[in-house]
Amino acid sequence: MKTSGLPKEKLSEIWRFSARTSKEFLTRDEFYCALRMISYVQNGIEISEESLRFEIEVPLPKFDDIPVQATLSGNPH
Repeated sequence: MKTSGLPKEKLSEIWRFSARTSKEFLTRDEFYCALRMISYVQNGIEISEESLRFEIEVPLPKFDDIPVQATLSGNPH
């Protein structure tokens, strides 16, 4: 989520909003919710219970490219 280009404060807000079952990890559905909220913010839509209920269509969230070799080695940089 850090490679989304969003400020840490906004990512913290998204995490708090998404992490309903645990503060340490997200379930699959919570992760999908977080991805939707990242895309909302990237597209200028304020995140809220209401915006999630409306399921506003937005493009997939964008993340900085991570080289494939780095992901295979387990080292993101």
